[in-house]
Order: sequence, then C-alpha cells, then structure tokens
Amino acid sequence: MKTWYDINAANQKNWGERRSLLSSVLTGVSLAVDRGFADPARVGITGLSDGASTAAFALINA
Repeated sequence: MKTWYDINAANQKNWGERRSLLSSVLTGVSLAVDRGFADPARVGITGLSDGASTAAFALINA
C-alpha cells in the first residue's frame, strides 16, 4: 500500500475495519467469560456514536 487512500480503502473493503473491531470485542468477551468475570447468558453491548454503529454491526454479524 502506497498512500493513505489505499490503506483507508483496504480497511473499508468488505467492512474490514468493522470486522476487525468486532473480533476484538468478541475476544474480550470470551476472555471475560473464560475467567469467570461475565455470565455468557447475560452479556450485552451498547454504545454512543461510533460505538452504536459497532453495536449494530455486532448484532447483525456476530
């Protein structure tokens, strides 16, 4: 990749940036469940601004 435009285009292709963020969220939730900090039957997600977009993406894609 040669330019910022190329990097940005690659991140947006097939929702790559959102998928990467969702992967991080799911990994964090899995760690919390595995360590006994969270009940997998009672996990929720919320957000403001970009967090709301991430929450909506997670609902559709997780």
